[in-house]
Amino acid sequence: MLKWPDERIFQNNSSIPFNSVHNRILDFHGDPVKADLVIFSDGNHHMALNESLNLFKSRIEDDINIFYATTPPKPLVDIINSGKILCGNLEISVKPDIFISPEKIIENLSLKGLVKKYHPFMASRCNALLIRKKDGEKIKTLKDALNKNMNIFISNPKRENASYSQYLESIYKESDNNELPDFIYGESIHHREAPEAVFSGKADCAVVYYHLALRYKRIFPDIFDFIKLGVKGSPKISHIAMMNNSGKFSEKAYNFLKSEEVSRIYNKHGIDHFPYYQN
Repeated sequence: MLKWPDERIFQNNSSIPFNSVHNRILDFHGDPVKADLVIFSDGNHHMALNESLNLFKSRIEDDINIFYATTPPKPLVDIINSGKILCGNLEISVKPDIFISPEKIIENLSLKGLVKKYHPFMASRCNALLIRKKDGEKIKTLKDALNKNMNIFISNPKRENASYSQYLESIYKESDNNELPDFIYGESIHHREAPEAVFSGKADCAVVYYHLALRYKRIFPDIFDFIKLGVKGSPKISHIAMMNNSGKFSEKAYNFLKSEEVSRIYNKHGIDHFPYYQN
């Protein structure tokens, strides 16, 4: 891929460059210019968030426009700090009303006075090994992939440390000798990159959250299958925060996203949801 130079008239180095790579652009949803409600969220549960926001829009009396972003947490924090999304040479000025992210990140923003209130929101259940459906006879367990020195995709340890750490825990616990393979690392947004890597043959399989593997199999049933990993590991927990200076729909959205209806949606997608979360 060619790396084109920055050709904006007024360059602002504080903006975070989401260049025109498909797995990044897909995680910006809606029209930020017309948005009445802006939500930033870590991206691994995007499928459940999408269904929840559609239900919220149908229930609210006002005809509102919602813009939401579902990338890993760090780029979203950078956007909050800079106030801009940069897609190639296009700058979009936007800040969230609602932010869903790991507790530590929410706490840091709260210490800066940017958060009005926050609450536990969702938790992953376990991990899974994503494989090509045609490879089902060749790969039956994670140990098969480890023992046969297969190429295993995993999220980037620096840019997506929360998922990487949890995936690594599963690999260590299912490995006989604790020797790690030579991983195929994601670049920045593994919930888009992992299925692409497996589909293209760049990787033989990928360690992902169970709910991501379930999503891939549901939307691409002829391409993917997955193996649920027996070791649960530490769940990945995210909190939901209402930001200071948020818009008029923030309170309604915040309360709705904590509702039992949203719990049922998240459960359908293989994700546990607070306050109805069951360990």
